[in-house]
Amino acid sequence: MLPPPATLRCFVGALLFPCLVGAAAEPPRFEEQIAPILRSKCGKCHGQSDPQAELTLTSAQGIAQGSESGQVIDLAQPQQGLLFTAIDSREMPPEDAPPLTETERTILEQWLRAGAPLPNATTTNSVTTERIIPLLLLRCTACHGGTKQEGGLDLRTRASILAGGKSGPAAVPGKPEESILLRRIHAEEMPPRRLLVSASVKTMEPHEVRLLEQWIADEMPQAKPHPVANTADGQDKQFWAFQLPPRPALPRTPNGEWQNPIDGFLLRSLQQVELDFAVEAPRPTLLRRLTYD
Repeated sequence: MLPPPATLRCFVGALLFPCLVGAAAEPPRFEEQIAPILRSKCGKCHGQSDPQAELTLTSAQGIAQGSESGQVIDLAQPQQGLLFTAIDSREMPPEDAPPLTETERTILEQWLRAGAPLPNATTTNSVTTERIIPLLLLRCTACHGGTKQEGGLDLRTRASILAGGKSGPAAVPGKPEESILLRRIHAEEMPPRRLLVSASVKTMEPHEVRLLEQWIADEMPQAKPHPVANTADGQDKQFWAFQLPPRPALPRTPNGEWQNPIDGFLLRSLQQVELDFAVEAPRPTLLRRLTYD
């Protein structure tokens, strides 16, 4: 004897319920669900070839490495991460690109909230002086640069940051919480709010502060020197652009005087058409021209 339909449905539901709960709890898989969305909607600007902001979103390793602004995924506070913020605020994709559907947006946000699991990806120490020094030049060197050094502090190089100023080293490698530079930034003392207009600077953006924190926490690594390619040798160096400009012989001008070498070339050109320099004006004439003419 078969059970009533209602009883049968309840029995089947009870069997499937644990599976459904497990499926709902499992975050979206990168290769099956996340990567196709990112390749389709983000690959044009953030693909493997010349990605904007040095951010590659079409591979797990590219996401793990982050962008020129640092890591794009915040594991401690997922909703504060750059990628989550850009998607949630609809800044990405840009207006001229196909937008994310609501389903795609939901899948991406679920994945990010779950910690953005990335298969076989390792983060690399991508924050170096190559990113930090331009940031400090933009935000800080109006008061701590070559022309002006408030408190004796120069923030243009790693060495000068470690040397510090009157209050000691501006940063302690590996210890961002002990670094005076970050303390002043978090306390909104740098740059001073009263000097923003006169110094023509802006305060650091939150992602820039995180970038600086990461750099100090990683013991302030320096950028690797870029190799200089010597592509010109032998016959190539005979090309005129690689030659030192020779000093020309000064012209000989009959019946003419000149005070500097440039005048000699000008006078030679004038004499070729039977002209000469005008008579040098006396001082009163020069003053009158300066005043009235």
